[in-house]
Amino acid sequence: MKKLIPILLVGLLVAFTAPALAGDGDVQFYAFKTISLAETFTYAESVAFTGAGHFIFDGEAWAKIQEQQELYFLNLTETTIEPRTKSALIRQSFNSGAGVANVNQAPGNQNNQANEVAISLGSSGELVEPIVAPEFFQGMYCEGQVVTVQYNGILYNPTADERTPAGNVYDTGGFTKTDTINESFNGFTGVANVNQSAGSLNNQGNAVAIAGGVDQIVVKAATNVMLAQNNAYNRMTEGLGALPGNNTTDAITNNSFGGAFGVFNVNQSSGSMNNQKNVVSIAFQGPVTR
Repeated sequence: MKKLIPILLVGLLVAFTAPALAGDGDVQFYAFKTISLAETFTYAESVAFTGAGHFIFDGEAWAKIQEQQELYFLNLTETTIEPRTKSALIRQSFNSGAGVANVNQAPGNQNNQANEVAISLGSSGELVEPIVAPEFFQGMYCEGQVVTVQYNGILYNPTADERTPAGNVYDTGGFTKTDTINESFNGFTGVANVNQSAGSLNNQGNAVAIAGGVDQIVVKAATNVMLAQNNAYNRMTEGLGALPGNNTTDAITNNSFGGAFGVFNVNQSSGSMNNQKNVVSIAFQGPVTR
């Protein structure tokens, strides 16, 4: 069996302030950005601010997530002569917690799982020169961005921009598969990302990008999401073992997430060859209360 370690690029977070710009009459302000994700793709993006009057573009806040995972050319045969269980269980966990909780559980096989959180809060920059105009507009640019690539059974060549069939093989039998969240995340405050996969050949991911300006005017608040999940050319066979697999269960039970506040992304897959993704991208202007 040839095994390839998945490539994972997680959570690029940038927060900075740019020098102030000002002018009279019809004025155009341009903010250019170029982002490269190694061995996958390169793209350029431009943001333009146009208008008449006196403008000051004195700050930026960027929350960016870039993530890549690939699984291909894997071959796994798994059998059992007696009933067995593959299970992912979160029980009495993260209750009354606060902050960021990222959880991945994969008792299954050949899964891609990822959780990313990027938060950027920007503040006003210092003016290079004093403004003498009687009226002017001051503000900043905020952007939350998520770029996700999860390929299962695909070999991607960015140089030629080609995707080559490179499927995985998984033969199994005789397993009961369960994913369970029990009595957990009650009273939790913040961001919780959870992936559970007792199944196999699944793509699962959660991403949260938040960018905002603190106590100031935001010239532009923008969000964008680029998502690619590909699960193809794989072969999944159940029942080749001495006992056939015949039971899969996903459950959130017994008062979970009660009284919780914030962002909660949950993926459960006791099945196989599924694509699951939760994405939250937020850009906003202040004020912010902690």
